[in-house]
Amino acid sequence: MGTQVRTGLNLATRFVETAERLREKVAAHDEVGQHTFGELLAAASAIAARVGAETAREHVGILAPPSAAFPIAYFGGLLADKVAVPLNPRFDAKTLAFFVKDAGLDAVIATK
Repeated sequence: MGTQVRTGLNLATRFVETAERLREKVAAHDEVGQHTFGELLAAASAIAARVGAETAREHVGILAPPSAAFPIAYFGGLLADKVAVPLNPRFDAKTLAFFVKDAGLDAVIATK
């Protein structure tokens, strides 16, 4: 199967290699339950495809709580060959807007 990574050896490459090798192993636990490496890779790959279609800019924001949603969004950004800019979901809207503008983001991966 194999997920394509457009860059050289980096964190995204390591994630893909590890997820493909340990596809059935549990990678994360959160309030929803357990998530395997394969599930994380599939979800991150889907996000990467969407991010790649949505923005040509180098940076993408990540707005997710500390759960399995964060590594999915983070690696989705990396797999789209973007610089992932973590944003704290505890910040108020005004502060988040400042960071989005300051980082020049036109796309933010966010959870509901």
